[in-house]
Amino acid sequence: MFYLYDLTTYTKNYGAISPTDTDEDEKECHDLLRDPNSSSSYWSDDEDDTADDEKEEDAVESAWQSRRRRRRKRRKERLLNIDEAVQSLGMGIFQYRIALAAGMLLAADSMEVVILSYLSSVFRANNPMMMNPVAAENNVDTMNMVVFPAGVAGALVWGMLGDMIGRRKVFNGAAAMVAVFGVLTAFVNSYQWLLVTRLLVGFGIGGLTVPFCTFSEFLPPSQRGTNLICVQVFCIVGALLVHLTLQQQALDAWRKVVVFFSIPSILALALGMTVVPESPRWLLAQDRQDEALAILRVAAKANGKDPAVLFPAGTMLYSHEPQEPRNAILTLFSSAWLQLTSIISSTYFGMAFLNHGTISLAVSVFSKDHRQQDYQAVFIAGSHFLSLFVVVFLIDGFGRASTQCLSYAVGGLLCLTISLLEDCPPGSTSPNLLLVLTFLSHTCMFGGKCATWISTTEILATEMRTTGHGLANAFSRIGGVLSACVISRIYSLPSIGLALFVLSLWTASAASKLPETNVKEMGVVYYPLVSSNHIHRRRRAAACSSSAPSSGNRY
Repeated sequence: MFYLYDLTTYTKNYGAISPTDTDEDEKECHDLLRDPNSSSSYWSDDEDDTADDEKEEDAVESAWQSRRRRRRKRRKERLLNIDEAVQSLGMGIFQYRIALAAGMLLAADSMEVVILSYLSSVFRANNPMMMNPVAAENNVDTMNMVVFPAGVAGALVWGMLGDMIGRRKVFNGAAAMVAVFGVLTAFVNSYQWLLVTRLLVGFGIGGLTVPFCTFSEFLPPSQRGTNLICVQVFCIVGALLVHLTLQQQALDAWRKVVVFFSIPSILALALGMTVVPESPRWLLAQDRQDEALAILRVAAKANGKDPAVLFPAGTMLYSHEPQEPRNAILTLFSSAWLQLTSIISSTYFGMAFLNHGTISLAVSVFSKDHRQQDYQAVFIAGSHFLSLFVVVFLIDGFGRASTQCLSYAVGGLLCLTISLLEDCPPGSTSPNLLLVLTFLSHTCMFGGKCATWISTTEILATEMRTTGHGLANAFSRIGGVLSACVISRIYSLPSIGLALFVLSLWTASAASKLPETNVKEMGVVYYPLVSSNHIHRRRRAAACSSSAPSSGNRY
């Protein structure tokens, strides 16, 4: 019988090897010495046949030598958890290059909203396609409407493809679509082609969750939260750059503007094709053990570490993530995952509704203020930068779920306070106080958004991570559009504030039901805590499969 004490002692003496060694030796000894029907039985029925006895003794000795060779081989193997492998890489130039590539696509997404608004202004003012005024107005509305469903469809399609064919291919595919059709927009001469190019750009922008997930899968667990927050600086810089640039450009220079703001997606494509590898986590989930190890060794070398020390010959990767069916979208709506899918989708819907609603409330409050133009650019960017600094300190110490709850609840309370103060008689409320409260409400809402994105990538299993995040992103786009439609039809500021406050409490309640993922393995926190016997069986399965050199290993 093989006991845990024997495994501990054996590991201490000979290193981390498969716990199946003793079991197999015991079984084979039993077969050799006790089975009378074995062709290599030690005990012969005919004790007088000396020649047969010598053959049987040779067979036994050969079997023992074979077992010794297998044992020596397995002593050289090293079972390594994928999270431990990524943690050993540290944070270095390898991850920074991926962060730059992912950040460029995030910047392209934040730019797209402003560029679409800019193109709408161009068509209303200059009518470059020489349409009659009524047709021009209708076509602008149509262009704004088709980009929304394109983004929703893109989020779903790119997300599913990320789990099916790999992160790298989808990363480059989405970047290529945004870059190519973004540039082609500047060369169209008819409204129909303009509509096609912007629709395809919106479809490509929908895949921005895949670069974010790809970057998260290369980050050490102890530094994942901080670095995923920092990469969202690109969103703020992109939006601020568009605002400041468009203030200096005439409406008739729209073709140059469109080409200029396609540069981030072009750079993302170039970096994606040169420095972004396939995710080792995804490769491991696809039973491509050798390819995952090869990428980890390249990452170790890029970060200035010795790959032979971190991942010596015989290293076998494994994960505690349970194996899920290959169809990720069906798994997300299965009985085991439906509750979590609903909670994440609800949180994303509320998150987008609140962020867009906060902006709409601020525009209504300061619509008669001369600082309105400054507010649109510098004010939002400043509040978002502050939120990143605050969330950096909260995300690891306070936790992902708690940070979301606090951010949404406080942000909603601030929105309600702003609307009530603005409704007071003129002169009774200081404009500077409203400005400060509005600034803080933006800080809270954007901070909650950052924490929600991080939590989602860490909760979902590898085989459904980009599909689930894409689905959640689709709900966020729906929430953003509904926010604009609903709030534009509410003419009372206290009613807007009350609606945002109630929705913030609902979103905070949904976020509170998400599992905490701080410094935990990606993709396993949603499952019940696995027992030591469960982990023991997974490691034994990994070791047994490793004995066949040509076969890949899922773990």
